[in-house]
Amino acid sequence: MNKRFHSLLGLWVVGIALVVSGCGNEAKQRQNFIDFLQKDVIEKKGVAYAIPSKDLRESFGDYARQYDVIIDFHRGMNERTGKSLGKISGEFSSVMKRNTDIGERKKVLADLRNAVVEVEKNLDEELASAEAKVAGFNQPDDLKAVYDLAFDKKVRAHAKGVKALMPGLSGMLDNISELFEFMDANQDKIRIQGRVVRTNDQTTSTQFNKLTAKLNARAQDFQKQYRDFNQSLRE
Repeated sequence: MNKRFHSLLGLWVVGIALVVSGCGNEAKQRQNFIDFLQKDVIEKKGVAYAIPSKDLRESFGDYARQYDVIIDFHRGMNERTGKSLGKISGEFSSVMKRNTDIGERKKVLADLRNAVVEVEKNLDEELASAEAKVAGFNQPDDLKAVYDLAFDKKVRAHAKGVKALMPGLSGMLDNISELFEFMDANQDKIRIQGRVVRTNDQTTSTQFNKLTAKLNARAQDFQKQYRDFNQSLRE
């Protein structure tokens, strides 16, 4: 009887020790994760997102999976949205060649508009996926406060910045369409020599210059917005 009692008591003590040990590990892992988020994500400048070393990642324990949400968001953006943005950049140059065939220009412009829509769609999906994962976390208050700041900076702010660029891109496409439609409607009054456009009368010249200035102003605004966005990523 006594032996059995002592055996049960011993198992109970061991169980308590394991529970206490587990709690200690969780607290240490959580603090390691909090320190990383604060120093390498929230306070650190000049990087899109920090990649913890293998040893550092292991020190987070199960909390490492919570940081994966931020990494996966950026990788998803690069894989999906990056392709669309690359298409926009590549085809934008071709459509600006004024001696391009009219039909080809219209096709490229349509492709560019579709690419802008695709960027926004992919962005919304990646952000929604990340938000859903975070909503499922059961985080202690001390971690939640820091994680929310990190997630705001590296996910929500990034998504908001990219999305804010889309109206500028769409606006430039509108201006380009307007310019080329004018050129197509006045082919008998406009001569294209390489990258130089000449007009036969002052009215056509004035309107052409007006449309060109409108496009240039829009492009300059977009370039500034894009520079500001890139600068915000480094802060």
